[in-house]
Amino acid sequence: MRRLAITLATGAAIAALSACGGSGEQSGGAFGGMGAATGAGGLGAGGLGVGGGPGAGGGIMVGTGGGTGGVPIDPGGECDGISQAAENRPAPIDIIMAIDSSGSMTFEAQEVQNNMNVFASAILNQGIDVHVVVISEAGPPNPFGGLSGVCIPPPLGSGACPNDSNPPQYFRVDTTVNSSDALIKILSEYPKYQHMLRQKALKYFAVVTDDESSMDDFTFIQSVGSLDPGWFDSWKFFGVFCLPGNSCVAFPPPCASDGNTYMSLVNQTGGLAGSLCQGQSDFGGVFSALAQTVISATELACEWDIPTPPPGQMFEKNKVNVRYTPGTGAQPQDILFVGTAADCGPDGGWYYDNDAAPTKVQVCPSNCTTMKSDFNGLVDVLFGCFTVTVPR
Repeated sequence: MRRLAITLATGAAIAALSACGGSGEQSGGAFGGMGAATGAGGLGAGGLGVGGGPGAGGGIMVGTGGGTGGVPIDPGGECDGISQAAENRPAPIDIIMAIDSSGSMTFEAQEVQNNMNVFASAILNQGIDVHVVVISEAGPPNPFGGLSGVCIPPPLGSGACPNDSNPPQYFRVDTTVNSSDALIKILSEYPKYQHMLRQKALKYFAVVTDDESSMDDFTFIQSVGSLDPGWFDSWKFFGVFCLPGNSCVAFPPPCASDGNTYMSLVNQTGGLAGSLCQGQSDFGGVFSALAQTVISATELACEWDIPTPPPGQMFEKNKVNVRYTPGTGAQPQDILFVGTAADCGPDGGWYYDNDAAPTKVQVCPSNCTTMKSDFNGLVDVLFGCFTVTVPR
């Protein structure tokens, strides 16, 4: 049976390439021959190198750099070497936003409603999979005072007030958010919006309010960590509120109290604060800045789809290996198989998303810490050699 070699690139696309026969010189590596490979051919620096020409060893050498680095696939036999690009997929993003429903927030509720699509579209246009949860009264905003909510129009929301939810991208939790309990509502309403969140998504909490929080920052941080262990290990906070010491010259004054608690959460999590005072004249600019902050913090998802073998080939889950080549041009690193996510240790490793029916290759947290910001790095998923596991 022919063996298959597929290279997944987390950066730029690589052209498909096939060859038969050939040989190359190699030095040992973790995969029993995965190391430096030399031979004729190659597509220049950073390209795909395929060893060729006569010599001992046989097989095809598929690597990640101008004829260097590779794995012998089915030495001495007929081989197909195929490279197909993998999309550099950002991690998904979940945003949970609580909007103050008090009567003093009618103007702000209208501006949130007007700019929510600007905010979400800026993120979606970057190819980021975003889910937005809004906790507020049902809209549209009430121009005559009293409680005021939002009704988000298409394409993010349905625009069908009061049922403007449009899953999976947008979901509104219909509840009153009083002037000082935005943080409390984010926690207490969690069971209602939990289904919208993804465990591996980057999480953002946000508020839009003209008052201070009745819950302190320490209590909120501790409570978030207790919602679902492993789901909120890393998150950021942003919002539009009254910045401490930022006097608003307006009548009537738009701020009831400075948002000291919210500012503390922004500082502790590396988020962004938008001025409610500035929002009185430029709410669109504030929301655009918030969107750019979310985009700039985008990370890789640390998982890659397993390509579908071409006709006549067979995927064998015990004959898969993974190699990571940093975008800096540093030496490739062999990532060894650990079995499951629970088996991940300080040395890292990789595992399948579903061992019984795998569709993705995923890496351990210690590997992900290095790889998630390396948009120019390469991940090679190599087929045809027995899987090398982390030594026990």
